[in-house]
Amino acid sequence: MKRDQERFGPFKHLAPNKQCPDLKKQRVIVLQNELRKNPNISGRQLEKHTGINRKMIYKLMKEEELKR
Repeated sequence: MKRDQERFGPFKHLAPNKQCPDLKKQRVIVLQNELRKNPNISGRQLEKHTGINRKMIYKLMKEEELKR
């Protein structure tokens, strides 16, 4: 892969790393905003509104101690 990158330039269409701290911060901010708007929203509705996987939502809520 490194040779290909050197030959053709940086890859443009790679998905971001799931463990990326910046991505996690963005997701937490999105969840906080949605929970402020509607504190009684369900996990399924959060998934639909934010586009974040439900398992990831529950994991972030537990890690960041977000309240519903």
